[in-house]
Amino acid sequence: MLGFRDNFMKVVAPAALTMLAGTFTYPIAVRIARKIFRVLGFYAIHISIAPFLALIHVNIFGTLHTIGRAKIMEKEFDRLRP
Repeated sequence: MLGFRDNFMKVVAPAALTMLAGTFTYPIAVRIARKIFRVLGFYAIHISIAPFLALIHVNIFGTLHTIGRAKIMEKEFDRLRP
């Protein structure tokens, strides 16, 4: 049976790191949208960059989730080994 730490590593930690990634990438993406693409206005900027940032952050979450799940499965395998 998985303990609290394993469940935390499997779900909460990757989600928190993904949200933290959004904290840093969103202002950078807003600057790029304003300077390079000349997009003005909050809603126009948000609508133009949100899908791309969401895709990037889902990939970050998926990668971290996969790594965490692999570590948990290794622990379970070692525990079941005679």
